[in-house]
Amino acid sequence: MIKKIIFFLFFSIISLAQQVELKSVEKVIINDKEKSTISISQNYDKKTRKLEVLYIEKGLNPYTSKTFIQYDKDGKKELNNEEYRYNPSTQKWEKDNKTVTTYKNNKEIVRTYDAKENKWNEYMKYENENTRNSHTSITYSFQNKKWLPLTKTYILLNKNKENTLIEDYTWNKNNKKWELEAKSVYTYNQDGKLKEIVGYKKENNWIANQKLKYYTDENGNKVYSNFLFEDGKWIEQDRTVLEEDKLNNKKITITQKLNQETKKLENYYHSIETYKNDMIEQELVYFWDKDKKDWKKSNEQNYFYNEDKKLIRKQD
Repeated sequence: MIKKIIFFLFFSIISLAQQVELKSVEKVIINDKEKSTISISQNYDKKTRKLEVLYIEKGLNPYTSKTFIQYDKDGKKELNNEEYRYNPSTQKWEKDNKTVTTYKNNKEIVRTYDAKENKWNEYMKYENENTRNSHTSITYSFQNKKWLPLTKTYILLNKNKENTLIEDYTWNKNNKKWELEAKSVYTYNQDGKLKEIVGYKKENNWIANQKLKYYTDENGNKVYSNFLFEDGKWIEQDRTVLEEDKLNNKKITITQKLNQETKKLENYYHSIETYKNDMIEQELVYFWDKDKKDWKKSNEQNYFYNEDKKLIRKQD
């Protein structure tokens, strides 16, 4: 129910302002002694408000695709996104997937398409609606030429627009109604900072089965711990410590995970981000080597900016 995500940054569709400036990025990946090179380049037409992205992967499994993204008249909201893949056998571009987004009042509707025999076919639909104190998302699947509801998520917000309750529903085809499957309750401290998230699952009754705790340790570092309720007690599964070294302009992250044999937390992930004028210049990523009992460098990413402080290049 509670989703924890650690982002390993390579390339992502970022803000449109940065997209215009970021022309290309290249990354070399080595897995099992096999080397592959990934390059991404893009071009934005301010007049038509269309972004074109070209993705090329060379190596053991070569792959090439191009994506066209159409924005609204203000150049902010995405309206259409079409991706094509290159078929080396036919030497032709073939349709791969597409999304079409419409906006009406407080509702956003996203329709997705896959391709069969180089023709677009409706696949999934996502409806997102916002009110002053809530957010509702509904997922549909296109079956037998009509949209059938699948899942729904309801989020209740406090006056600061922060989550206080998340409820996940599934559609009961037989009873034709939504059934509550899981929920998470958010708790904040007196300062308004997130203190705890408790996840519940429904068996005979509602049972708390997962918990995330957020706090500041004695050194002033931000910490969040993930617990599961097992054998009648809460057992910590992993812990992440976020340290901010203001003197050296660095942000340091260390994650420890539970060893199922020793039942103790052990080092797992470590990253160091270096900043200058609030802009990231370098990111180093390490993973724990159990045999050598030391951190092993996994990746190094360097960032370059123009005079307007716009990101123009990323480099390993």
